[in-house]
Amino acid sequence: MTLMNLRGLRESGGLFAIPVYSYLVGILALVAVGLFRVATGTMPEYNAPVEWLDAHAAEPLALLLLLRAFASGSVALTGAEAVSNGTPSFQKPEVRNAQTTLVIMGALFAIIFGGLSFLASQLHIIPDPHETETVVSQLARSLVGEWRLFDIPLFYYLVQFSTAFLLVIAGNTAFNAFPRLASLLAIDQYLPRQFSFRGDRLGFTAGILVLAIGGGLLVYAYQASVTSLIPLYTVGVFVAFTLSQAGLIRRFWGMRQESGVLPRILIVGVGCAATGVVSVIVAVSKFMLGAWMVLLAFPLLVLMMWAIHRHYERMSHQTVPETPIDANQIRVRAVVPVANLDLPARQAIAYAEAIAGAENAVTLHIADESREESAFRAEYRATEYDAPLVIIDSPYRSLIGPLLAYIRALRETHPDDTVTVVLPEYVPNHWWERLLHNQTAWRIRAALLFGTDMSGVVVITIPYHAR
Repeated sequence: MTLMNLRGLRESGGLFAIPVYSYLVGILALVAVGLFRVATGTMPEYNAPVEWLDAHAAEPLALLLLLRAFASGSVALTGAEAVSNGTPSFQKPEVRNAQTTLVIMGALFAIIFGGLSFLASQLHIIPDPHETETVVSQLARSLVGEWRLFDIPLFYYLVQFSTAFLLVIAGNTAFNAFPRLASLLAIDQYLPRQFSFRGDRLGFTAGILVLAIGGGLLVYAYQASVTSLIPLYTVGVFVAFTLSQAGLIRRFWGMRQESGVLPRILIVGVGCAATGVVSVIVAVSKFMLGAWMVLLAFPLLVLMMWAIHRHYERMSHQTVPETPIDANQIRVRAVVPVANLDLPARQAIAYAEAIAGAENAVTLHIADESREESAFRAEYRATEYDAPLVIIDSPYRSLIGPLLAYIRALRETHPDDTVTVVLPEYVPNHWWERLLHNQTAWRIRAALLFGTDMSGVVVITIPYHAR
């Protein structure tokens, strides 16, 4: 699913309708067969494995058990919001078609959910504690498992595979919604700006990757256990419902002077209260089953987004430049750190003389032995460069420290100049060839860019690509 969305998967009504209608045909036929067998007294015998009976310990019919059952049943109601979210995508008249769809979906939901629950109670089906076989699978196997064509239980396979394909489509809903939501938050500067950029396939790549990695980590951490993952989903979805409706009430309240707004406030208020009550019930009844993680994650995410927003706000109000913003006031003083006088180093020295002039450019060499210093000085005199050579003795073979100290001293003696460090860098053809080089340019660049007292220092890289 991640790869398909990264490549630009487009929702196709005709393509997605095949598994949806297959599921409806299979599951409604299963409910009809079950109700017929109940009415005719031909229900099959169901015997759960003994270890399943031992795994489900009996609990007293207490308030907590009722609350847990209510919370689990409430999860089945989720999904109806997809119709309202996608109303603009309906054909005209959009609102009427969305309302019709919602009514049809509610009726189908009531028939399927109520029928399956009734048939499961008639057979006394027990959930598999190992989560290997679903209740729907047990129900289909018991009711129509013996119906075979060429010794193949086609009806049973229709129910199983259509259900699996439908769940894949449902899972893809997150890939359609989260990246777009993340892009809107990024545009409002509550998430990093990378979330607002579209990839080559016009998909929000950052949101897709974050969703895939986060979902994969959850599935791995919980060993793909639906029982363990459902509490996380339940709390998150109902808290989101409550917050979204609370926001809608706030918006309508600002429009309360307009006609017809007060009934909307009443309707949304009732819905907000209902989902709020469910949120509290779910949080209490499933707190120790994993709901505490979501309750902790919500405020942490809000704090993170506020911190991101404050950072972007601070950046937008910066008024003091580190380097002159008038080109006529910029006077470049270039420093070229070199370890030797190979071709990349000579490229960098020539570039420094071109942008700063030989009188304002310095070739800097850090030596750890006096013999090396003499040899390097003689080699440099034999070149055609006019930039003065500065050699710093570093008997302890330190590179970054002496370099930063020299740049600090240069800025103190020439406060009106823009110190520009020109770095020669060898760029190999293959990634593994990078292991053969000590990445000195990367170390110097990191020290200059992230140094606490290096503000205003310009870093230029002169690459030399291997041929």
